[in-house]
Amino acid sequence: MGQLDRDFPKMLDDDLPEALYQWRQAIASGDVDTIVSLYSRQARLKGTIWNNFVGQECDRERAIRDYFLAFTNGRSDFDVEFTNVEEVGENIYAVDYTFSWQDHTGKRSSLPANATFVVKPDAGSSEGARILLHHSSAFFAQD
Repeated sequence: MGQLDRDFPKMLDDDLPEALYQWRQAIASGDVDTIVSLYSRQARLKGTIWNNFVGQECDRERAIRDYFLAFTNGRSDFDVEFTNVEEVGENIYAVDYTFSWQDHTGKRSSLPANATFVVKPDAGSSEGARILLHHSSAFFAQD
């Protein structure tokens, strides 16, 4: 089970739509089922560790699940720190964050990344807004 960054700035919590707040918590806990449930049935994901859009397949839920299973494979003790959140349009969020984890050897690693999320109400869900588009990329190392 992962740790949430306990000193998460309140202003960022207030800026987050519920779906992204829950996404952050689910990533930190490594709970792939909850992560998948936060994506719309029409969702597209271009994540940090794969070059192709996930969700173009017929079974989008399974494709998104496979992505996060690959992301969490061999890793534990996740942490996600959101360092910047901006609503750049209606239900469109630019987010900077850092993933950190422990691998199977006990080594701690981290990956700073940024993402754009489009969050849209899912008409087929009584659970409220869901992630419709998630495009993420790692920050390049700077000299």
